[in-house]
Amino acid sequence: MTAPAPVTVRPRRDDDLPRLVEVLAAQQPTSRYPLRWPLPFPPEHFVRRATERSTWVAEVDGTVVGHVSLTQVLPDDPFAEQWSRGADRPVAELLCVSVLFVAHDVVGSGVGGRLLDVAVSAARGEGAAPVLNVVQRHSRAAAVYRHRGWVEVGTGRPDWLGNEEPDVLLMVLPDGVAGDDAPANDRSAWLTTTHRWSNDVDGEHLAQVRERLSRPGVAGGRRHLILEVLAYADDEAARLGRVGTAVVTTHPDGTVTISDDGRGTDTRRDGQGRVVRKPVMATPDVRFQDEAAAPLLPDGLPRRGMSSVAALSSVLVHENRRADGSWSQTYRHGLPDRELAPVAGGGRPGTSVSFRADLDGPVDLTPEDLHAFRWLRVELGT
Repeated sequence: MTAPAPVTVRPRRDDDLPRLVEVLAAQQPTSRYPLRWPLPFPPEHFVRRATERSTWVAEVDGTVVGHVSLTQVLPDDPFAEQWSRGADRPVAELLCVSVLFVAHDVVGSGVGGRLLDVAVSAARGEGAAPVLNVVQRHSRAAAVYRHRGWVEVGTGRPDWLGNEEPDVLLMVLPDGVAGDDAPANDRSAWLTTTHRWSNDVDGEHLAQVRERLSRPGVAGGRRHLILEVLAYADDEAARLGRVGTAVVTTHPDGTVTISDDGRGTDTRRDGQGRVVRKPVMATPDVRFQDEAAAPLLPDGLPRRGMSSVAALSSVLVHENRRADGSWSQTYRHGLPDRELAPVAGGGRPGTSVSFRADLDGPVDLTPEDLHAFRWLRVELGT
């Protein structure tokens, strides 16, 4: 049996709109979404909205097959008050999951769930409560949302709803509910996007990285390790749909610190209440295990993942600050030397990685490296 092609979710571009209109039109007779068809206005205006905060598309084999957006809930939105009460949040802290659709030939394959997961994660990364509305005729969609932990907080009648249709359902995703198919406390079932949650440390992987990349000239020097960290910050900014900032500071002892303004590395609680941070430093990134197919970084070398930075560093400190807390952990050649520890104080969300590695090869970023990431503004600290 042929394995299903991997799904890639990335920020929407302007040149995606023609393809998205095609997908929307082709799936509408089956899904009845949008409810009215043809629309009384250009379908591009249905996909692209004035209140958008972030937008994404799903691709399979390089072809766009789905879309989702997060839109700002405005104070004059007719559903704002009910959502606000249901989520126990002010209207300014609500983001609506909107314009979620997938091509009819990928329905049931997990593409829609992946898009929904990305939108929920992004909303929570901004400290917002995810909300949505669903037409009752779309009973399958409503059932999926309920299965994923969304709760109904009311009903409403938007001005576009036909007289023969019952009120739409207004739903919110409560704080602490994962919002995916997995039981909220079952690590082994948590969605894998970059790293598998089921294992904190893969010692064999780290040893293989050290053996292979410690040979003279293979790793790409300290410069390549900096680029690996920046690539993750670029990923994070892309998921948020806005240009982020990363500051690279080189210290007198050769330690390098890269700090970004993303959401902070994903951190959750398992069934025992233990804080679990995505194991980016000590397990392989599933996207780059085939190095021959990995994307190239600005130095022309393949992307290998954050664990390659940790494995080659005599010491690495990973600190993440999120809306619900901050944590730090120290690694030595990729192996944690103590438990994940909470960090006092708050500050803006983001991730900071400090490492020291003695490698052959280029040491510092080039001027071109500072402008090489599409979603990231790279600055040099002092």
